[in-house]
Amino acid sequence: MNPSLSLLVLRASEPEKLAIFYAHLGMQFVKHRHGSGPEHFSSELGNFGFEIYPLKPGETPTTARGLDSPWIQWRKHSRHWFKLERRP
Repeated sequence: MNPSLSLLVLRASEPEKLAIFYAHLGMQFVKHRHGSGPEHFSSELGNFGFEIYPLKPGETPTTARGLDSPWIQWRKHSRHWFKLERRP
């Protein structure tokens, strides 16, 4: 297994409009929520996850990325990478 991009998260001031734009490109979205977090749009393309979150008041647009490798799963938010789990 080669390292691959597994997740892309966008934060947008108008997430509904952004979801409509990507839906016109063929993506199918569902509304989703992780625990008590904000409701957002989520789409899966094979092993790739794409999510669009609403911006919090005063927040600037950001992206987060995920990278999977045979050994470690990583997520990046802003300038920082986070190791999520070590693979057996």
